Amino acid sequence: MITLVTASSISFDNLDITAVSFDNIDITAVSFDNLDITAVSFDNLDITAVSFDNLDITAVSFDNLDITAVSFDNLDITAVSFDNLDITAVSFDNLDITAVSFDNLDITAVSFDNLDITAVSFDNLDITAVSFDNLDITAVSFDNLDITAVSFDNLDITAVSFDNLDITAVSFDNLDITAVSFDNLDITAVSFDNLDITAVSFDNLVYLDTYILFNFSISF
Repeated sequence: MITLVTASSISFDNLDITAVSFDNIDITAVSFDNLDITAVSFDNLDITAVSFDNLDITAVSFDNLDITAVSFDNLDITAVSFDNLDITAVSFDNLDITAVSFDNLDITAVSFDNLDITAVSFDNLDITAVSFDNLDITAVSFDNLDITAVSFDNLDITAVSFDNLDITAVSFDNLDITAVSFDNLDITAVSFDNLDITAVSFDNLVYLDTYILFNFSISF
């Protein structure tokens, strides 16, 4: 077991890492790139300007983190948790994600773009200026969210829930949606444009202004 306390300007690149903990660490300008990571924990960290790019990650936890200007890009992620995080200016782009949780997060200016997502939860989030664009999403939940200035555009969505949301200035445009629920929402200045919708529910919605646009191709 390896336990580190302080890391600054260090690279953990091109490593095969198994059953290692990087917990309770203050990390600045560190790279964890091109890694094969199994059963590793990155918990209770203060992380600034760190990259976790081009990783093959299995059963890894990134929990209880304070993350600023960090990239988790081009990853193959299975059974990983990114829970209870304070995230600012972080990218989770071009990922293949299976059975991953992004729960109980405070997220600002973060991108989750160009992802293949299966059985992932983005629940109980405070989200501001975040993009979830160009995604292939199956069996994913975006529930109990406070969402401001967020885009969910150009998505292929199957069996996904967007329930119990407070949504302001959000776009759900150019979507192919099957068996999705948008229930119990408080919506302001939101667009649902150019959608192909099958077996979708928009129930118990509160519309706060006239800026919600619906342009659907609906099948039942």
